[in-house]
Amino acid sequence: MLGRLPLYLILIPFISSCVFVKLTTPDSLNFSVGDKVVFQGRTSKGVEEVILTTPNGGSTRVPVSNKQFAFSLTFTTEVSNGELNLKAMKKGKIKAESIYYVNVRGDKPPVPDDMGVFGFAPPSNADIEKNHTLWATYYYLLVADAISGGTPLRDLQGNRLGPEVSRKNWCLGALEGSMLVWENGVATTYNYAGTSSSHNVDCSPYFDHTPSHRVKFRLANHPYGDGVRNYPLIPYRTIAVDPRVIPYGSVIYIPDARGVKLTLPDGSKVTHDGYFFAGDTGGLIKNTHIDVFYGTNTSNPFSFVKSRATGTFKAYLIDPGHEAAVFLDNIH
Repeated sequence: MLGRLPLYLILIPFISSCVFVKLTTPDSLNFSVGDKVVFQGRTSKGVEEVILTTPNGGSTRVPVSNKQFAFSLTFTTEVSNGELNLKAMKKGKIKAESIYYVNVRGDKPPVPDDMGVFGFAPPSNADIEKNHTLWATYYYLLVADAISGGTPLRDLQGNRLGPEVSRKNWCLGALEGSMLVWENGVATTYNYAGTSSSHNVDCSPYFDHTPSHRVKFRLANHPYGDGVRNYPLIPYRTIAVDPRVIPYGSVIYIPDARGVKLTLPDGSKVTHDGYFFAGDTGGLIKNTHIDVFYGTNTSNPFSFVKSRATGTFKAYLIDPGHEAAVFLDNIH
């Protein structure tokens, strides 16, 4: 976000470095108004609780179990470099303190009216063309700030596209496939364009996926980024698939998604109807693995998305003439 110090951790110097408290997720501290975010962290042995102070001055005590803690925050107002303060408590005394800087924006990519249309009825047996057993991960539109002296986004010819971002944000954007960059108050979405051997970026400190080091970008054609066949990425509707298993342009129904309450990027509340559109793919999406697109949301609202191959669920390929399939085809 604008003017952000990207995920800086400040250890108060007068406290022993043998004791620590730190966040492990989420990867980015850039949020939008209306986001509900689950934070997870770790402490050193013996810490009993963490005193959390939020950017609005609120304070709460978070219990620690097995050196781990978690809490959730809902951001209702804009914040610029707001301080998220964590104090590790042991026997009633502060043993370590960490400060993170949070940014919350009110402006997001536009949300077309039809993006918020949910409510189609479950399919009948006649509507189902094929049964699948799948497993799922999720991906999102990375939001980053342009910075001076960062890592530049380049096109396939090696030319700079304009902004520079932190190396971590560059790597995360390359892995996710799309990135929204704020520069001088203007947001621009960039999309995966392919890979080349020039101008490699070392992403090994963040993950082990060598092709991401060679990613090149282009301007996206749609607010949240582009899938295959220039399909727009639509939050909570688009999925990335292996087309040998689920054809591009097809619609699947996931019963476990039905009834899940969601907050769309514009802050509106919807209840998912279980239908998804196969509009994207990825280098790691093979066989029965699908990837669900969450827009700018970096937390997981779906219980069926377990991010492991053993976390399988039932899904059904839907007749293209079904009303939900026709609708999703039209908005993509």
